[in-house]
Amino acid sequence: MLLGGKLRGVSPIDIGENAKPIIFTHVGIISEFQTKEELDEAIEIEAKKALRAIELGADAICDVSTNSNMALLHERLARVLDVPFGVVSVYETFVRTKKEYLSVSKESFFRDLEAQLRRGADLLTLHATVFRDDRSLFQGSGRIIPSTSRGGMMMLELLEAAELENPYYTYFDDILKLCIEYGASISLAPMFRPASVVDAREGDTLHVLELTRMAELVKMAAKSGVTIMIEGIGHASLVDIPRLVSKAKELCPEAAYRIMPVATDVAIGFDHISSAIAAATAIQHGADSITCVTRKEHIGIPSFEDTEEGVISAIIAAHIGYSARTGDLERDRRMSSERFKKGCLGDVEAALFPTEIYKELADERVCSMCGEYCPLKKQRNKE
Repeated sequence: MLLGGKLRGVSPIDIGENAKPIIFTHVGIISEFQTKEELDEAIEIEAKKALRAIELGADAICDVSTNSNMALLHERLARVLDVPFGVVSVYETFVRTKKEYLSVSKESFFRDLEAQLRRGADLLTLHATVFRDDRSLFQGSGRIIPSTSRGGMMMLELLEAAELENPYYTYFDDILKLCIEYGASISLAPMFRPASVVDAREGDTLHVLELTRMAELVKMAAKSGVTIMIEGIGHASLVDIPRLVSKAKELCPEAAYRIMPVATDVAIGFDHISSAIAAATAIQHGADSITCVTRKEHIGIPSFEDTEEGVISAIIAAHIGYSARTGDLERDRRMSSERFKKGCLGDVEAALFPTEIYKELADERVCSMCGEYCPLKKQRNKE
């Protein structure tokens, strides 16, 4: 399957069963600003984060703005990015209509959705499997946190207020026609991904229910030729991740599986580490894409440095998981062979992120940890 729109002429990315995992990075403006200068500065910061993420190896960008001027960031990303970028469609509809919920209609959703495509969005993240009566599922679910989806709760609030069924679901055929026209892809966002590792262990019913809803839309997209992903996992311990991936693949075999996982609920401030561990495990068992998690997940807006760190963590996780899944250790073999021949820094071309560390250490081949007692040097000297 290929991810990437034709409107901006970006090269499509192969995603799915036989492709290497792709890395998504989030950017976005949340606060409202008093002046145009402040808004312009915020947009520029997010654009720089996106460009740095791509420089480090991210494959695609997703805007998660809830600022009322998010369209300006979309337009900026469309101009500067040479990779696919996506938007979360309901965010714009919710923010634009938040004082007029009762007047929300199918046209409200489609107006924003098509505007996003015209701006150049290659990927529409849709909360299409949220139903108007879903709040009733919270009671008796057995979950500690029934839902942690911002977009899912926005959609539910709009549907309840307007007494409307989900237009993304009801008129999915029309969305597919738009995607074909603009060459765009779809990512189905979950309302009920586990919000706690305890919920992933004990309360799987809502997750499976939503996957069955997604499966209907996935079949329609596959038949139409539109590339579609489903999103999932959320919070899950390592022992539960293989089962969650397997269930998603079983129910939606035609879709790529995109994840944004953490492996524990108690790594606040260090969720990039928890996520890398979870992501490596999920990739090993068949997940197709990682959305980067930063240390600021759950607590705030990531800085430029937080975004860098999150991308690096995700790419390392993807390499570990994909190597385990495929058995391909050639890159690691090259590094180890070169380390033994020439010293601990090994092969600069094999390193995932060589630039800074190799620049810092220049041509030093014996690290300061072992110094003259380097075991590799002692073995080489005996040969």
